[in-house]
Amino acid sequence: MFDTKLVDEWLRLDQNESTRAEIKALVAENNGAELADRLRSRIEFGTAGLRGRMEAGFSRMNDLTVIQASQVGRRSSRPIRAMMTHLVFLQGSMVPFSVGRLNAACGVMITASHNPKTDNGYKVYWENAVQIIGPHDKGIARSILDNLEPSISAWDVRGVLESSLCHDKTQELVEAYFVQLLKLSRTRTLNPRADVKFVSTAMHGVGHRFAARAFEVFGLKPFFPVESQKDPDPEFPTVIFPNPEEKGALDLALAEADKQGALYVLAQDPDADRFAAAERQQVSAFRPVRHVDVANAL
Repeated sequence: MFDTKLVDEWLRLDQNESTRAEIKALVAENNGAELADRLRSRIEFGTAGLRGRMEAGFSRMNDLTVIQASQVGRRSSRPIRAMMTHLVFLQGSMVPFSVGRLNAACGVMITASHNPKTDNGYKVYWENAVQIIGPHDKGIARSILDNLEPSISAWDVRGVLESSLCHDKTQELVEAYFVQLLKLSRTRTLNPRADVKFVSTAMHGVGHRFAARAFEVFGLKPFFPVESQKDPDPEFPTVIFPNPEEKGALDLALAEADKQGALYVLAQDPDADRFAAAERQQVSAFRPVRHVDVANAL
């Protein structure tokens, strides 16, 4: 037996026909256990923001729970949700960079990072361009609970995108990012002579074009991409978990490195805010580069 009050509340609040249909189908099946799992608890907001399976229910990632998380100031819910549906295929570090560049109050990134393909997430960066820490997470969580009733206008994405208050600064910020990146290159005149071969994988995420341009900006010879993992693909067809630190995740990249005679393998997770590397030790043996060694090198 399931709690009809929770079902009624979900159907009252949710305006997405697809997720409404999911709940109605579970009711028709009399699937009380699944309804309870999805509706009795609420997805929790923490320092990692929100993260969970993309399904209908208060404990899942969906339009309703994202709107509720976005309208902590109520009036901001429409533009934030519109931007989240509109801005895609940007690598992770672009968000904190943009917060600092624009002197913004916060930044929001929709990503499940290296979670399975069924998940999605919602990361928040504070005005200091850093992912939130306590006590800000608890303050946001309390504000979400105080603003669970979406306004009707919160569902109007097109109206926001057509508003004079909505500005798409994507290309401007991407160009500014690489201008800033160039300032970090201290051996620009020497880099073109470097014969070190690299293989890089984007793990079916957004990192390839940014990594390729970063090599170009630094004057390095192009790396060898893992072609089957180069382009964004939410199905992640070649890996179980798209986490470069997961066992077996670098197998295709290591095979490409052997094929090309590369010395280093570089890897980013799908939203390109997690990095891993491996270094050739012998003819065909690689070892993962420890995080502390990467940090020291940087």
